[in-house]
Amino acid sequence: MKDIVIPIAITLICSAAIAVSYSKLDVKGRPGVHTCQGECYDDWVVAEADRQAKLSAEQAAASPEELGAKTYTAVCQACHGDKGQGVVGPALVGRDHDYVMEALTAYKNNQTRGQQSALMWGQAATLSAADMENVTAFILTL
Repeated sequence: MKDIVIPIAITLICSAAIAVSYSKLDVKGRPGVHTCQGECYDDWVVAEADRQAKLSAEQAAASPEELGAKTYTAVCQACHGDKGQGVVGPALVGRDHDYVMEALTAYKNNQTRGQQSALMWGQAATLSAADMENVTAFILTL
């Protein structure tokens, strides 16, 4: 009998501790994100639309090189270096437009172009055609 009582007691104590912990996740007197309804939600929709419009206007005003610099920093820089000098990945400095675009397109299509192709497949998969053009334009400025 003792063999079953102890595991049941431990299970009940753990369940009670979890229930108490979860009940205190919401801050009293402050609505959680999931409770935004009615006017709160309407305000968020307007604010989000404004944010998207501002972002679109900034992107429309930016040159391909500027847009490419943002993508390069986020996706490429860790392996190819801040100046395209190469770190883990090969150097990109001095490469021409066609070379970079052919490489990115091949990687996006999961084609093998060298020993590190598998590393590039995941990175290139995140890029749209416009992203690839912009990154290429930025790489040409390095």
